[in-house]
Amino acid sequence: MKYSTKEIAEMSGLTVRTLHYYDEINLLSPKRSSNNYRVYDSSNVVILQRILFYKNLGFSLNRIKTILSSSNLSFYDELQTHLNHLLNKRESIDNKIKMIKRVQKENTSMSDNEKLSIFKQNHINSNEKNYGKELRQKYGYDFMDSCNQDFSNLSEENIKYYQNIGNKIINLLSNSVKNNDSSNDKEIFDLHQNWLKLINKNYSKDYHKYMAKLYLNDKRFTDYYDSKAGIGAAKKLSSIIYNYLS
Repeated sequence: MKYSTKEIAEMSGLTVRTLHYYDEINLLSPKRSSNNYRVYDSSNVVILQRILFYKNLGFSLNRIKTILSSSNLSFYDELQTHLNHLLNKRESIDNKIKMIKRVQKENTSMSDNEKLSIFKQNHINSNEKNYGKELRQKYGYDFMDSCNQDFSNLSEENIKYYQNIGNKIINLLSNSVKNNDSSNDKEIFDLHQNWLKLINKNYSKDYHKYMAKLYLNDKRFTDYYDSKAGIGAAKKLSSIIYNYLS
C-alpha cells in the first residue's frame, strides 16, 4: 500500500508538518514520487508505529532515532531500561507522597527539628539511590558516610543557605546559556564550590572535578541541569568547573 503525507497524518493523528520534520531529521524518510511528493509504504507505517510507541513512553526524538538506527540495541533491552527508570521514578514519587501525608497528619504535633529531619533523610535517601553506588566506588564508603553525616548535621539556616545557593546557580546558568554570557562564570564556580563544601567537609579539587565529569557524562545530572537552566547548562557548568580548577 502507498500513502500520501496527508493520509499518514490522518491515520496517525500527527500533523503534516510533524511528518515533514521527521523526514528532515531522517527519523522517518519516505520515498519521493516523480513530482517530489512524499510517498509512504507499509515499511514506513511499521517504523511510525514504533516511533509513536516510544514517544508514548516519553522517549526523546534523538533517543528514538538512535534506537531505530542501531542494530546493536535490543528492543526489549531498551524497554527494560525504561521500565526500570519508570519504576525508580514511581518509587521516588511514592516516597514523596508518604512524606507529604505524614507531614499533613502530624504537622500540628511535629517539632521543627522533626520536620527538618524528614527533609534531610529524604534528601540523603534520594542521593544514595541515584548516585551512591558510583560515588562509593570512586571514593569509598567512609567518604559517602561522611557526606551523609555532614548533611544530617546541617542547621535549618544552613539548609536554607544550601537551597538558595542551588537556586542561584540555576538562575546564573540559565542566563549564561540563554545569552551566551560568560561574565558570571567565576561567581557560578564560587557558588558551586561553596555548595559542595557546605555538605562535604572532605571537599577536594579532585572530588569537584569528578562532579564536573558526572554533569557532562551522566545523563541523570545532564538532564537535571538542562531541564532547570536550558539545554547546554550541564556542559556549561562542567566547563566552568574545569576551567577554574585547572
